[in-house]
Amino acid sequence: MLYWGDATGSGTNIRNTTLTGNPIYLVTSHGTAGGANSTVQTQVARVPPVSIPGAVYVAARTSLLGSSTYIDGNDACGTHNVPGITTPLGTTTGGNPTLTQSGNPDVRGKDAQGNSVPMQYNSTTLNVQAVVDSLKGAADSSYTYSQTTTVSQQSWGTPTAGAHQNEPLACAVSHVVYFNMHDTSLKLSGGTQGCGMLLVQGDLEINGGFSWYGPVLVTGSVSYTGGGNKNISGALISGEAATVNVEDVIGGNATILNCSQAITDAVRNRPLLVLNWTQT
Repeated sequence: MLYWGDATGSGTNIRNTTLTGNPIYLVTSHGTAGGANSTVQTQVARVPPVSIPGAVYVAARTSLLGSSTYIDGNDACGTHNVPGITTPLGTTTGGNPTLTQSGNPDVRGKDAQGNSVPMQYNSTTLNVQAVVDSLKGAADSSYTYSQTTTVSQQSWGTPTAGAHQNEPLACAVSHVVYFNMHDTSLKLSGGTQGCGMLLVQGDLEINGGFSWYGPVLVTGSVSYTGGGNKNISGALISGEAATVNVEDVIGGNATILNCSQAITDAVRNRPLLVLNWTQT
């Protein structure tokens, strides 16, 4: 017999924690065998969505190139607005501007108070490595390479484009795709697409057409090269691995939209987290 309740045993979902940000449910199971009785109580919670500080988060100097680059932190799928780009760095790094723009890219966003904040400096540091480590175990597609590798024309779901330019993508499926590059570089090209979470241990180069519905998290640097439209509805998170110190480059028909629904959808099919269990 199974009983679902909250962690206090009252049968209502009232307890939240900073660990998951979601209610903790108490699952109680009873069993009997040969006259012996046993009860197991397990605390579980849904996998929380990835915390998104901006439509783009970068932890290294970053260049934004071209008039066709569009980054928008205003929520295209809900009401959770964020800055267009956030970085824990100051306005200069090593005597050079942290974020540089060339060719008039369009960057928009807002803070929690509704003020226009296209770019936010000195933000809270996001431990991208720890986030990737916490999520990679849930991957339904996992790949390991020990050298720089190009992956072309791969699909992990088919995002549907909006009717108008700069409308968010949509998708009915959700995957977790993990590439362990051993801190080398992954190149995605030739119309690669997917829905859910894309996790990359190492550097990522996006070349040619690319569509992704959900958050893209990269422990190293991210660069956009070649032609073709490159669309992300969710967020792009770029961190720093211990052996990586490469400038990020975003440009070339790039559209990156904050989409809270895509962030939520990315974890909707994940198994419940088992926080602890006891047997009596």
